Amino acid sequence: MKRPIHKYNNGIQCFKDTIYEAALERYYTSINLHEPFEETVFDHILKNSEIRTFVDIGSAWGYYSLKAKFFDRTIKVLGIDGDQNMVKYAHANALLNDISDIDFRYAVIPKNISLLDIILETEKIDLIKIDIQGDATDALRSANGSIAKINNIIVGTHGSEHDDCIKLLLEHGFQLKLNLTSDEIPIQPDGLLWAFR
Repeated sequence: MKRPIHKYNNGIQCFKDTIYEAALERYYTSINLHEPFEETVFDHILKNSEIRTFVDIGSAWGYYSLKAKFFDRTIKVLGIDGDQNMVKYAHANALLNDISDIDFRYAVIPKNISLLDIILETEKIDLIKIDIQGDATDALRSANGSIAKINNIIVGTHGSEHDDCIKLLLEHGFQLKLNLTSDEIPIQPDGLLWAFR
């Protein structure tokens, strides 16, 4: 039997069994995009900034990593997730979309790898998206002073980490372009921060 595929309105395809059930339900009852508001911000950054390197922390089934490659195949994309199954799913979804050059890795940030390690490896990050269910502040903190080598940061926030992330970003000289809690954004479960230098 053929493995069922979900096709988003933007053309990205993912194997249906790799996507969280709550997300699928949202697509069928509201709009067939993963996180419509966050995606608008993501698209805006891709279109209005020079993005050569994108790091996707909490890449899950690979949606944002694929979205970056759909926009520009030359962007270097590194996707990291703390669930080994999700890393496998992301690889499968990339191949489904004829994309073979995304570096998906299993790692838990900041427990077994730090954001500093990633910055040292990539030298500079033009855009990073962090959505790791409440651990974003610790992930950002793990960059130490090298956080200055990141140009744009999108954080999907959860609960009290929202204010903690704001404080940390401002302390490191970032400007907040967007600051919305989860109850201020329709059709998606997370709060959203966009900080830039």
